[in-house]
Amino acid sequence: MATLQSIDGNGCSSELYYDTATDAEIVAYCSNPPSTTLEAIHLGKYSNTVIPICYQAVVKYGPGVKIEEYTNLQKAYQLLDPSIVRVPQPYRFFQDGALGYLVMEYMEGTVIEELTASHITKVGQALSHFSSFQSYQPGPLGGGGGVSRGLLWSEGTTTEYSLCGSIEKLEHWFNRRIEHDGLRLSFKECSFVFCHLDITPRNIL
Repeated sequence: MATLQSIDGNGCSSELYYDTATDAEIVAYCSNPPSTTLEAIHLGKYSNTVIPICYQAVVKYGPGVKIEEYTNLQKAYQLLDPSIVRVPQPYRFFQDGALGYLVMEYMEGTVIEELTASHITKVGQALSHFSSFQSYQPGPLGGGGGVSRGLLWSEGTTTEYSLCGSIEKLEHWFNRRIEHDGLRLSFKECSFVFCHLDITPRNIL
């Protein structure tokens, strides 16, 4: 990984300060980062990219970066015990045309390419911690009637994906996709738990 040069006393490149930069400045930086910046991480799915803008912050941007990711991360940062699992602090989100920009805390570490038994144990502990947060309403963690996204809703992002806390909408979503005519799912007696929905090595440091 390339090293970030031209660092001032606050740990940021002289090119950009994440907390005072305008949206336009962040867009321009991501479009044409200086040669001294840290190496960008390209996420193949949805053509999203993560680029460090200083040792304190990164920007995740692309067509698959949505406001729900920001609000979910806000809530997760507030709820989760950092001694069990750490998530980056979200700083801001904005939209520029078709691209979403999520500015968040830079977390130093090495992306895990292959999970060991120790890693799997720690991931299990994190998932157990996630499931301790329960709700009787389905939908994005951040609330507000946002569109549900991720593995279970990978077909698209229409307004149908906005559950608005409705168990009936969740049941309809699954039941109309079940091929067996006599089988129906009911979630009315269920509580819902905090889920990650994208547990892969690339998301673990």
